[in-house]
Amino acid sequence: MVGIFSSLSLVFLLLATTSYAVPVSHVTLICQGTLNPSFCSSLLKNQNESYFHIAQYTLDVARANVTNTINLIKKLIAHSTKDPTEKTHFRSCLYSFGPNGVLGDINYAHFLFKRKEYEAMSVAIASIQSDIDDCTKRKSPSDAPYHDPSQLSKYIHVVELVANVILIFAKYLVP
Repeated sequence: MVGIFSSLSLVFLLLATTSYAVPVSHVTLICQGTLNPSFCSSLLKNQNESYFHIAQYTLDVARANVTNTINLIKKLIAHSTKDPTEKTHFRSCLYSFGPNGVLGDINYAHFLFKRKEYEAMSVAIASIQSDIDDCTKRKSPSDAPYHDPSQLSKYIHVVELVANVILIFAKYLVP
């Protein structure tokens, strides 16, 4: 009987902690662990919901930012000069951000989130940086980095920051 009561108490405690609004102090604490606490605070500023809802919100924000980045890359490809290096760079970035890259990672993380597989979700989110690096880093040490004067690096940086918020936030979802 005591075991059943303990189990029921634990279930109630878990439900209570995930169904009530996250205190501002917790959001502040979470944001302090991110790469850019002020970005995180701004992102989560009006989110006085449960951990679950905030995680859903940040995943949705990430997907929207990835979609915007993909759309920008497509425009850059369409308007790129005859420079084959430029086209190759943007096409590589499109692949890195597409269904087999960052977008795929976000979609998979969202799938895992719905299944409450938060640790696996964290792994999917962490792999975003590797896909981003495929777009932004040199392919080999002898390659000169591609100088990209477009807004792409700013879009990519926002994706990185949102992914980092999700990664830190996911730690609080794991019971």
